[in-house]
Amino acid sequence: MLAREPIYETLNLQVPKDFVEKAGLVDGGTLNVYEEDGIFYIMPASVYSQAYLDALHEEFEEMKKGVANGTQPVYRSMNDLIAALEEDDDD
Repeated sequence: MLAREPIYETLNLQVPKDFVEKAGLVDGGTLNVYEEDGIFYIMPASVYSQAYLDALHEEFEEMKKGVANGTQPVYRSMNDLIAALEEDDDD
């Protein structure tokens, strides 16, 4: 998909509605923009609230404790993990 859009005096660039909808962008969303060898790349940024990141960190710490004390399952391969998930589906 290609679009030509003017760059305004304020250095703002308008993103075509089709692009916005396809990327799932929302008003106030964030984009990552970078340049490599004269090509500009624009991608939706993943932005998470601090509360979400704190909860994720807490969950990770709990999992580490579970691994250390043997209550958190540890899988040695993807096949082992998939087999365990399939066993759970059978229950």
